Amino acid sequence: RGGTLTLLLSVLSPAAALLLSPVRISRAPVVAADARRCNVVAKYFAPLETPAAYQELLAGASNESISVIKYVSASCRTCRAAEPKLDAFAKRWPGASFHSLVLLKNGKMPGKRMNDFFKQRNATELPFVEVYVGPTRVDALVMYPERNFRAPLESLQTSLAAAQRLRREAQWQSTSAKWLRERDALYALLGRARERLAAERGALSELLQLRAEEQRGRGGGAHPPSRPPRSPPRGGAPMRGSTGKRNGRGFS
Repeated sequence: RGGTLTLLLSVLSPAAALLLSPVRISRAPVVAADARRCNVVAKYFAPLETPAAYQELLAGASNESISVIKYVSASCRTCRAAEPKLDAFAKRWPGASFHSLVLLKNGKMPGKRMNDFFKQRNATELPFVEVYVGPTRVDALVMYPERNFRAPLESLQTSLAAAQRLRREAQWQSTSAKWLRERDALYALLGRARERLAAERGALSELLQLRAEEQRGRGGGAHPPSRPPRSPPRGGAPMRGSTGKRNGRGFS
């Protein structure tokens, strides 16, 4: 019986012997297949690995930013077909940031958490796309493959155009708010300058009044108005003829 088993093992090929050996079974082909199916993140879409990364992105978004987030699955054929279309679309919109969330249905806990997160976001039909202005979602749509994705891409373009209008309004409001803050600061500065000038005028008036009172106290009252200076008395005899007749005779 031992010789028969040895003969059978010698006849078997190395591949068959590997299959019969449970210790040498490798899961590498399965992992490689998962990696091929995961290739749904396009060149212009930055991956968001976890729901926490998604929340962090929106929490740090400014009111003037535009974000597009797509939800895809590793096992979704439509997602893989839409990838080049969405990538080309993202290339034409450099003013927006594009991100992707990938669902892996591999039975592992990260995949389960991502699946629950997809359900919370109502991303039950894939690929699913959200458009945000700052932290606020302004639109959401499903990328149906009808007419080679032309209709959903047109809808996405309309959504981004609306997002750009909202961004311009946010920028204008931000500029207006900044101008109003600067105006209020200038008015406050002018008000403080007026108050300081009024206080200095009051102090100067009090000082002048105090000095006037001191001068009156030293002179015993107000000084009388000065008289015009008298002309000096004439010296010598008066001019002849200027005093009338002399010795009964008229002017000489």
